Amino acid sequence: MQKPLTQKDIEDDLKRIGLERGAAVETHSSLRSLGFVEGGAPAVIRALTNVVGEEGAIVMSAYRVTPLLPLTEKEKRKGIIAKVRRDPTTISKRRLVC
Repeated sequence: MQKPLTQKDIEDDLKRIGLERGAAVETHSSLRSLGFVEGGAPAVIRALTNVVGEEGAIVMSAYRVTPLLPLTEKEKRKGIIAKVRRDPTTISKRRLVC
């Protein structure tokens, strides 16, 4: 059986392939392709964030890959048509440019 990957393993591998502080990187990956990761997807995101730092940028796809969450009646009255899970640590306080 393969040893589980840790966040540190991922950080070390990202640095080994040349990713560094201040870099801009676009990523789309299957978590399953990495094997078992201690901490799951949040550990992978933290590893990327730690390696590129606040000076860098991480671009991830914005299309939905998980099921929609159910809407409350209040949300429906507000006109909300879809709701997905969000990791609050992925949005920085810096200005976002789209």
